[in-house]
Amino acid sequence: MDQYRFNPITSQLNLVSQSSLTVEDEGTTLSGAVTAINFVGAEVTATGTSIITVTIPALNFSGLTSHPTTLAGYGITDAATSTQVQSFSTTQMASLGTAGIAALTTTAIKSLHDTLISQMTTTQIQAFTTTQLAAFTTAQLNALGSAHLGDVTSSIQTQLNAKATSATTLAGYGITDAATSTQVQSLSTTQMASLGTAGVAALTTTAIKALTDTQISQLTSTQVGALTTTQLQGLTATQMAGIPVAAMAGLTGTQAAGLSTGFIAGLTTTQMRALTTTQLAALTTTQLSALTPNIPLTSLTTTQMTSLTTTQIGSLTSTQLAAIVKPMFAARLTAPATNVTGDNTNYTIIFDSEDYDVGNNYDNTTGIFTVPVTGYYNINAFAAVVPGATKTEATLNVVTSSKIWQTDENFSAGNAGVTLGIFAMAYLVAGDTVRIKSAVYGAGKDSSVYGGTQRYSYFSVSLEV
Repeated sequence: MDQYRFNPITSQLNLVSQSSLTVEDEGTTLSGAVTAINFVGAEVTATGTSIITVTIPALNFSGLTSHPTTLAGYGITDAATSTQVQSFSTTQMASLGTAGIAALTTTAIKSLHDTLISQMTTTQIQAFTTTQLAAFTTAQLNALGSAHLGDVTSSIQTQLNAKATSATTLAGYGITDAATSTQVQSLSTTQMASLGTAGVAALTTTAIKALTDTQISQLTSTQVGALTTTQLQGLTATQMAGIPVAAMAGLTGTQAAGLSTGFIAGLTTTQMRALTTTQLAALTTTQLSALTPNIPLTSLTTTQMTSLTTTQIGSLTSTQLAAIVKPMFAARLTAPATNVTGDNTNYTIIFDSEDYDVGNNYDNTTGIFTVPVTGYYNINAFAAVVPGATKTEATLNVVTSSKIWQTDENFSAGNAGVTLGIFAMAYLVAGDTVRIKSAVYGAGKDSSVYGGTQRYSYFSVSLEV
């Protein structure tokens, strides 16, 4: 018989010249000249000099009692051993290309001598994978030096960038729990209102940017308070301007401190006034410097102003300070301007003595006020005009860079003097100029503008809003 089947629990069999044998039970020992053994069971010991074929069922690697500990033990011939790596010369290390670097195992990397590490080129270091870099010891990293540490950073960043550019959509990354921009734009008023804080917090920056103006205007203070600084910074200027005033109160101090300078610069007057003192106090000096001086800063209430810290106030530019302090001046004519009109000449009255000039924006040598910040200004002026004996008409004008306001007075010939007054509320842009002019109509320069110790002729401007 060519095949035997043995079923004892424990046995020892001595076989001679059997061509095939199947053993199913544990604890069986075979010896002799057996040409083929088919192991069905486990823990079978076979000895002999003529065993040619052994069939063994699939086994787990962990079930083996003896493992190789070297590359040669596993039959690997295309990797460098630690001994070989340590024996690299400086010349050999320099000639090791990127392919050679990539082939180094983590064990081989750990065996690299500090001297060899220090001689690596930028190209070689940037060829390491993140797994290989993670195998570096502290001593090896120290051997790289500050210059090559930058190469390590560059290598990691390059690999991260490669991962970051592998997809451009949520689906591309396999993300299933975030809303797409299309889905966000399709949210109805009712759905926006029911979108809780968790729903708002889950919106990606792309989805945030996809919100329509109508959807933005429906955000509640609770929803705004749930937005992260990253999400807030993702808002466009148009979206930011559309956040309801009531919702602005939902911003926490942390959120306020994290707002981008672009967001800050785009705040409207109404939104600025809606900020709480806590929110204002949380603004950084960089954020404050981004505030446009013409509207947000001038719109702060007294309570809000007092909440600013000394550090915040110290960071403001002179233009911003001018907007906060509200520029204003008043000046008078201290001596008569004799025979300056009467022939229709529109004479610029130079009010030479300043009562006050907050911001130093009035020039008492030219009679010109230069607007420091855009806003609405109150302009007041009056002049004591002494007309020539035959003159019967005089005017007083407020002249700005773009507009003129005029008052006209008719009187009888031989009038010893007439006082003209004018008031204007003007929207002026930073850089505009304001001056007061007077003209007496007729022939011959025989008319004057009276001045003296009393305020006979006076000019004042003040920023209101």
